[in-house]
Amino acid sequence: MTASTADSTRQPAENRTPTDPFGLPGGPDDAERLIGGESDADPVDDNEPAEYLTGTHAAFRLGIDADEPILDHTDRITVDRVRGWCRRYFVETTRETVWSELAVVPVSAIADALDEIPTRADVAQDIDDQGDEDPHDVAARLIAERPTRLREKAAEKATKDAKPRLTDLMLSPVALGKIPPPVPLIEDILFRGTVAQLSGAPGDGKSFVVLSMACSLALGRRWGDHDVPEAQNVIYVAAEGSTGIHVRVAGWCEKNNVDIEDLEGKLYVLPQPVQLGKPAHIAAIEDAVRQLDAGLVVIDTRARCSDGVNENDATEQGPVITALQTMAESLGVSVLAIHHTAIGGSRGRGSGSWDGGVDTDLLLERTKSKKTAAREKKEGKAVYPIEIAITCLKQKYAEDGCAHVLYLNKHTVSSDLLSGATEKQRGTLVVSMDPFDGPDVARTVSYDRVLRYAVLVALYKQRPRSTAAVRRSVRDTARSVLVHHGVLEEGKHLPRGVFDDDPVDRLLNELAEDGELVVESANSTASSPKFELTDDGISQVSVLADELDVSVPE
Repeated sequence: MTASTADSTRQPAENRTPTDPFGLPGGPDDAERLIGGESDADPVDDNEPAEYLTGTHAAFRLGIDADEPILDHTDRITVDRVRGWCRRYFVETTRETVWSELAVVPVSAIADALDEIPTRADVAQDIDDQGDEDPHDVAARLIAERPTRLREKAAEKATKDAKPRLTDLMLSPVALGKIPPPVPLIEDILFRGTVAQLSGAPGDGKSFVVLSMACSLALGRRWGDHDVPEAQNVIYVAAEGSTGIHVRVAGWCEKNNVDIEDLEGKLYVLPQPVQLGKPAHIAAIEDAVRQLDAGLVVIDTRARCSDGVNENDATEQGPVITALQTMAESLGVSVLAIHHTAIGGSRGRGSGSWDGGVDTDLLLERTKSKKTAAREKKEGKAVYPIEIAITCLKQKYAEDGCAHVLYLNKHTVSSDLLSGATEKQRGTLVVSMDPFDGPDVARTVSYDRVLRYAVLVALYKQRPRSTAAVRRSVRDTARSVLVHHGVLEEGKHLPRGVFDDDPVDRLLNELAEDGELVVESANSTASSPKFELTDDGISQVSVLADELDVSVPE
């Protein structure tokens, strides 16, 4: 920008004629005067002092960079006056607003910091140079619109403060029955129109697990033992950066025999944070959900998307949760936020408002501490697969308190997918539901087959048998089979969640439905049934024994 050559016409700062502390015109008449409309005032003289400048022109006169945030200016009085004028005329500013973004700045707000007051001729020269609208015209519009804006604000406040008619919102039992049931995205894990949180310690594999969920959902594939009723587009906000995301997705695709191109138009990664404390950013997410028809939005991580929002303050976190709940319910999208646990903690770090506010609260933990894993690595023992468990601390629409066991296995992506990358750069971890899915372990057996065999053997050895007796026998048989295959060391505990009571009970019901066992009615009660194998069940014992390379017990 260059100053006008009409230096002789500029007015010294001490000769200005202030109107009020912010140089604010008083009403519509002033608006007409500013834009040269009909009034009794004389036509505007180019040598008259300017009343308004563009933000860029104001920065030039103040001797500062126009791309500098207003709040960075050292003269606090000038800053307060400029922002006060903006508030009065409903010009929105934030901590990041820079001078060049302001279409109008009142000269009276910055006059004390100026050596001399620009003239209208200087303004004309500036707008010719910059191609901006005359700030006097902008100011005139804002002044003329202020009464309408005030009325709108008053009406908005009145509506907000109005006493609600609660009887209009109440539902009868019949009406309640017409509310559709929650729609699962991933059975028992995520549901439409809900907000979920997955917390875990740094480095425990949260992003790997959620990426596996996202890819499975995007393609409509089962996620482990959990059905995915329908494919849904996914928006993944990689707030910690996109580095490493591609190799993780490529690794998942290779291990699941998926062409990575199948995810095109289904999985969208945003490689930067969105700020959940800013309504404009929430609105931007909502626009993206509508445009991409997304069913899931992943926030990775919550902390990186909450700059300026105190995570320990419930009053600051509350509006963020409310905004996400409103978005989820209005758009029918699921929002999954990834968060860190406190050091040594077993819940999300910070305010407990998230624990109570979310519909689904998941906790991810390694079943073996990092300290123990490091010691075993030093002793030369196998580090992978890493066993992790996801516990449902809270589940609004499904059973909570349950644990789901997963495994992180090492994988090196082929050079075909990552050409030009070194072997180390192609290394990643991939989530699996089976510990035998690692690169260094032969896939000779699966937990599902071992569990089925153990249950059938429990009833083969003694018939009929109670549920409690079956459970005990299953653990002994499973341990024997896994030790036989060199997967489990003698004396070690069985993997969590695989051979526990719940999966055993579910399999008993499944086998009964398949006709491989029957439930004894004699001398049994509903709370303590007894089971006996059918001929089909007996024949399956030998089939599974051959498959698992073990001998059928006598």
